[in-house]
Amino acid sequence: MSENSTQQESPNLLSGLIILGIGSIAMGVLFVLGGLGLLALSYVAPADPALADQVNPAPSAILLFTLAAVSIVLGIGTMRARRWARALQLIFSITGLLVMILCGGMSILIFRVIINSPESTFGQFYSAEEIAAVFPVVVVFSVIGVLVPLAYLLFFRRAAVKATCERLNPQPDWSDRCPLPVLTLCKLLLLSAFSMMLLVPLSSSQTTAVQGFPLPAALGLAAAFILLTVEVYRLRRWALWGAALLVLVLQIFMLAGSMAMDMSAIYPPELVVGDAEQLTSSGEMLKTFNIVVTVLLSLLWLGYCFWLRKFFTTDNDPDD
Repeated sequence: MSENSTQQESPNLLSGLIILGIGSIAMGVLFVLGGLGLLALSYVAPADPALADQVNPAPSAILLFTLAAVSIVLGIGTMRARRWARALQLIFSITGLLVMILCGGMSILIFRVIINSPESTFGQFYSAEEIAAVFPVVVVFSVIGVLVPLAYLLFFRRAAVKATCERLNPQPDWSDRCPLPVLTLCKLLLLSAFSMMLLVPLSSSQTTAVQGFPLPAALGLAAAFILLTVEVYRLRRWALWGAALLVLVLQIFMLAGSMAMDMSAIYPPELVVGDAEQLTSSGEMLKTFNIVVTVLLSLLWLGYCFWLRKFFTTDNDPDD
């Protein structure tokens, strides 16, 4: 593409950057409202007093407020055609698309299983009519959740968008010092560190799922993920394999914890209408599902890290 054609296309591209930037800011506002809504609901007593000590909205609210801050900053950077904003939009759109395909597909599959198996544990809480009414909503939101990141991905991957951002911001920034696939890994590692730090407010909760998880371990894992993020960004090969091993060990640890969990910890006896045999059957199905998902995610994770090795130097090579 010639310079003249790039100049002619720039107004349309700038309009697209502004529109998608506003979309990111709007998403941030929605995250803020969601976090405020969770905090407001925490002041409303649950219908069943037995749930009062098991509900801790703090981690979810913190997550939503963090996503809000990231979305708003990213939206502003996008409207200003920053290089780093384009790189992050690509990263978030790719990972968001994959997550929504996975979660949307699993949600639709689970709903179909519930509809076809009203005797399951979930079927004891909701009638077939209620589940059938919610199912189309799940499908619609799943489709929207796929189309939105797909639209961002198709726009920001265009060479003309990259050229426009580079022309308006000729000075390279931090996002240019690291390949985009490696930046994606850095994002995943930072997300893992943040997930570990979310266990801190959970440690004060009485939710059985996090009982016994030592607070120092959560903070230590968060620090390890932050260190790996820095070293992966510096293209240290040991950090790549360290990240691959740490995530794999954590997945195995979490799978072992879910396999040992008593289903009564998830469904208190006072909330279960059916008999214990149905509860046990649902628990076994859930455990099998966790095994399949963990194995698939582990294989994808190891394959991704193995593919990334071509971007990394040896530990003795000088870098930046």
